[in-house]
Amino acid sequence: EHFRKALPIRLKALGPEHPSVSETYMNMGAVFQQQGDLELAMEHYRNALAIQEKAVGPEHPDVGDTYNNMAIVFNAQGAHERAMEHYREALSIRLKALGPEHPSVGSTYNNMGEVFRKQGDYDRALEHYRRALAISLKAYGPEHPDVGSTYNNMAIVFRQHGKLDQAV
Repeated sequence: EHFRKALPIRLKALGPEHPSVSETYMNMGAVFQQQGDLELAMEHYRNALAIQEKAVGPEHPDVGDTYNNMAIVFNAQGAHERAMEHYREALSIRLKALGPEHPSVGSTYNNMGEVFRKQGDYDRALEHYRRALAISLKAYGPEHPDVGSTYNNMAIVFRQHGKLDQAV
């Protein structure tokens, strides 16, 4: 409700290509995604992306965030190849803009691992989870929730791969 109020105000006051308008589209997309309306979420992410690429350039971290969010939607829809394409784009942008040890890079590796896991490519899933884990450990330390989440994801792969001792 409040984003719907903010959007026309920002459009009128700032113009349709302002980064703040993009931010509102991103926030609305996230809400629709949380509500399970993936089509509407994607529509808002696409609007945000179009503005971001013009306003801040195609290699800005915000663009990487949008590609990541779009990939999450594609993954939820079962469109794993499209999800992976968007994760690769997000990873490329994040590596260039933020560096290889940034937590957002680790998050992208973790998300890519999930796609590989869903596709049954357990070796590649583990490879990506290990990269994510190394980044999270270095950035946050061993007791951070992201570290625990990555360990959990790795355990799922081991369990699905029949390596129960490693899963435990």
